[in-house]
Parts: sequence; structure tokens; C-alpha cells
Amino acid sequence: MKVLVVTNMYPTAAQPYFGIFVARQVEAVRRAGVDVVLEAIAGERGESDYLLARRRIARLVRSERPDVIHCHYGYTPLAAAFLGRPYVVTLCGDDINGALKSAAEKSMRGVLEYCDEPLVSSDFRGNAASSIVDGLSTVVLEGKMAKVLSWYDNEWGYSCRVGDLARLMATKGL
Repeated sequence: MKVLVVTNMYPTAAQPYFGIFVARQVEAVRRAGVDVVLEAIAGERGESDYLLARRRIARLVRSERPDVIHCHYGYTPLAAAFLGRPYVVTLCGDDINGALKSAAEKSMRGVLEYCDEPLVSSDFRGNAASSIVDGLSTVVLEGKMAKVLSWYDNEWGYSCRVGDLARLMATKGL
């Protein structure tokens, strides 16, 4: 198996600890017998490299023929998506919160909410959302594990979803 790793965080001579956990992950995958090709984008080159790197990544896909592309962080898929190879995206830290916040504002609006204020459980009584992500409490440990805290009003949130289901059934004539 060959994996193309595209990351915006990787140690350099100028920043030897920048993205050290990504370097450790790459080495662990190599030790497991996986052929890894690495392409570091953006970083010191700046944000415009997310788009400029597209040509480099396409060249690597043609020459290296990876089985899968592993994109680290939210913007790296801009350079790696739709190149005829499956890809996975690893989110970390603010990327996790960004993905949850985006879902709360778009596809899961009304079911999922995102909060970045220092609140406590009693502040969420009567909230109709099934889950309210506490963005201030998101923690990523060594780039390997994330803790996401989410609040909810069990009875009211559930009751609202039952109401949503009843309305859906009514529109379907059930």
C-alpha cells in the first residue's frame, strides 16, 4: 500500500517542532510497512500555497500512484481532492471546531449548535438542539485524540426531534 500524505504542518530546519506529531505519525506508518510519500504544503510558503500546491500534488499522484491520499487539516483537500484517488481528511484542534460549527450553521442547523462562550449546563435548559458543542472545551492530545464536549437538554431536545419526526411523517402522508 502507498499513501500520499499532504500536510501543512511538518518540521523544518527553521521550525524543528512544528507538526512533530505529524512526523511521528508518518514514521509509525512507515514502520508498519506502508510506503509513504510526503508533501508539505502552505506552512512557510503561506496560505496561497493551498491552491498553488494542486499542480505538485497532481504530479505526485501521476508519478507515485498512491492508493490513498491522507490530507492533514481542513484546507489541504483543496490541493488533493478530485485527483482520481480516494482521500481522507484528518481534522485537529480548530479544524474540529470549524467542521462542527459549519455543520451547525448549515447541514445540521436546528439539530446541532456550536457555542464558544463560557457557559454551564443550566444555560442550555430549554434549548431545542439535540447537541450544543462547547467549542472552548475541545482538546486535542498529541494530535492523536480529541475530546469534544457537547451539552443538551435531554427532555426538550428529544421532544423537539419527536416533533420533527411527526411533521415529516405528516408530509409523507403516514
